[in-house]
Amino acid sequence: MFRSLTLAGQAQAHRDLARRARRLSGTLSELAEKTRLQRYADELDTQADRLEREATEPRRLVIAPSANQPSTAN
Repeated sequence: MFRSLTLAGQAQAHRDLARRARRLSGTLSELAEKTRLQRYADELDTQADRLEREATEPRRLVIAPSANQPSTAN
């Protein structure tokens, strides 16, 4: 589902799921289920934070050696 989204889009999708999980947890009467769903929402927010950091970090450019360059290994 998330493969076609950008990192920022994935982060937003995680935030939306977290918001929905929190809203759903408010409708539950079982404390254990409510706690589990709130913990899931927290995990989604943590993942969204990581994705947002990845989206804003500059990408490192890795340049592979050219096939035309002579090898220095013997």
